Amino acid sequence: MNKKNKLGAAFTDDGFSMGVAYILKLLDQYHQFDSLHWFQSIRKKYNKDKQSVVDQRTSVKGREDEKLQQTMTLTVKRLDQYQQEFDLLYYSLNSARIFFRAERRVADKEEKSEQSNQESSST
Repeated sequence: MNKKNKLGAAFTDDGFSMGVAYILKLLDQYHQFDSLHWFQSIRKKYNKDKQSVVDQRTSVKGREDEKLQQTMTLTVKRLDQYQQEFDLLYYSLNSARIFFRAERRVADKEEKSEQSNQESSST
């Protein structure tokens, strides 16, 4: 990736998310992991933090404290970057989960075809 063209671009290594998806599948913990609503709570936390900073910035705008304004702007940018990283992790994890679900569907189809073959041979 070129440094000149990095606006809006992101690079992700999906090894971590692939490993998490594999462990969740292996231990049959997809439903329990989803019930945590972890990604939704992370998004809610960052939105709340950003709103808090924006509220502080509007209350301070009357004053001429330029350094504080710059600090708050950088804080919002940092929170946006963290939220984007968690969004990329969410997308990567969901993509990795598709691989293991597809494997299950193939196994289910094979099992159904074996059952239908056994039923037809027994009649």
